[in-house]
Amino acid sequence: MNTDINILPIIDLQNISQSLLTRIPQSELLAQLIILKGQFILVEREGKKCSYKFLSPEAVEKAFTSKTATSGWLPSNTVWWGRTPAGEAIIQFYPPQKYRIQLVEEDTAVGGFPDLRSFSPAGVSEDSAFTRWELPLTEEGNPAEETVRPVEATGVQVSVEEAKVITIPMPAFLFAGCGGKYYLWAVKGKVFKPDAQLYKPPLPNVRDDSSICFGENFPGTCSASTILQSWELFWKSPFNRDLAQGKSKTHPNDICCSLVSLHDLKARSYPSKDLVPTSAWKIKTPQDIINYLFS
Repeated sequence: MNTDINILPIIDLQNISQSLLTRIPQSELLAQLIILKGQFILVEREGKKCSYKFLSPEAVEKAFTSKTATSGWLPSNTVWWGRTPAGEAIIQFYPPQKYRIQLVEEDTAVGGFPDLRSFSPAGVSEDSAFTRWELPLTEEGNPAEETVRPVEATGVQVSVEEAKVITIPMPAFLFAGCGGKYYLWAVKGKVFKPDAQLYKPPLPNVRDDSSICFGENFPGTCSASTILQSWELFWKSPFNRDLAQGKSKTHPNDICCSLVSLHDLKARSYPSKDLVPTSAWKIKTPQDIINYLFS
């Protein structure tokens, strides 16, 4: 057994720094940077006189960063972009409009069908063991009929009834993403306002903290080049009755009942009085999303 181990001496950085500072001629000491909490003070020496300047963290970062940081081209509807420890963070605003969604009853599956929120717009892989949903489209990309046809995949065969496609008016939305997580809020009005009140989206499959449940789908990491695909994936994926409670004043137990009613009545707009304020105690406005969720 070899007991000869070379151990490097411990370097005392504090003593080395103090030794170097004492050897620097005062004439060569041009400036000092004093670091305070949330603030910096630059002390500059000009001959026998000293000047003091307060600097913001952003100004110091700019001075020490040689590479220009840029978001690149941002997609339309984007109202905010930032870079966080978790990655890019983006907030988009979508004005009130109508959407077509696939609504699937929980009891329409026979034989243990998996999460019905799962959807593969591009098709199904050869090793897939589940049924996928096929939505017939017109040349313009809109659903061609009011039902969704189940398509059998290889592997386990599951019998599923038709899922109804409904056209529903929705309020304005804030769609946000950071890392691999995405969020959705409803807002009143047609124009984005940073101080607007946030409401729960009148849709199932969105959690109480406003995070979206994509089921077995994976939207990918949020970025300026991918957030549009994540937004489209959310609407193309079938909706079920999961997380449908507490989203409506008129239908507190199941928002899906309200959606079907709006479809049957051919409503032109979503009743804003039916919206339920968000339950997150800190996140009440779009500005709060930046301050608390993406900080």
